[in-house]
Amino acid sequence: MQKHSKDLHYARTSVYSLQYHLIIVTKYRRGVLVGPVKQELEELLRGLASQFGMKIEEMEIMSDHVHMLVDAVPKYSISSIMKGLKGVTARMLFMH
Repeated sequence: MQKHSKDLHYARTSVYSLQYHLIIVTKYRRGVLVGPVKQELEELLRGLASQFGMKIEEMEIMSDHVHMLVDAVPKYSISSIMKGLKGVTARMLFMH
């Protein structure tokens, strides 16, 4: 993947481009991410990403896991991004 100047983000004191390939797996690899659960999960993930200033470039939801390419800001560590995405989406899906 070739980077262009439009892929760079400019902050007050830095220029950055952070992209992470994230994989979220269901417990025991159960195939529960189908139908309306799949649609709700995609909406939740996109909403959370935009709240935290991230952009999901690509996303593929399979029955037992999710692949995402996330364009993130250096403000958050990768562990806090994963914890936030997994924790909030799991809680919201269980509530529904």
